[in-house]
Amino acid sequence: MAQLARRYLDTLQKERDASLTFEVRKAVYLLLPMGRATAEQIALAQGMNVRTLQRRLEDEGISFSDLVNDVRRDLAQRYMQSPQYSLARIADLLGYSVASSFTRWFTAQFGATPAAWRQANGKPYRG
Repeated sequence: MAQLARRYLDTLQKERDASLTFEVRKAVYLLLPMGRATAEQIALAQGMNVRTLQRRLEDEGISFSDLVNDVRRDLAQRYMQSPQYSLARIADLLGYSVASSFTRWFTAQFGATPAAWRQANGKPYRG
């Protein structure tokens, strides 16, 4: 997973002066599959407290939860495209310990359940 995340990050547009948003987004991509993409973990890695992280992100026009949700949406689409990942595994990689929570989130984001989305997009699970 870490290699996949690193390859994806390498394809992101390089920013001359990396913003905090960009740095946090990178950290979320790397830490989310390990279940460690929390504001506390990322603030610690950035050398600041959580409130400072939240305030600086807000200054850049985004909240921490919106950033995490953006990354989750992107990773969900990538994982769903790969038929080798079961829905339970995808839920786990996206930080959901309960599959029903993942299903509710996915349905709200994409307008279909994960299984229906896969069926409509011709990506059946081949575990």
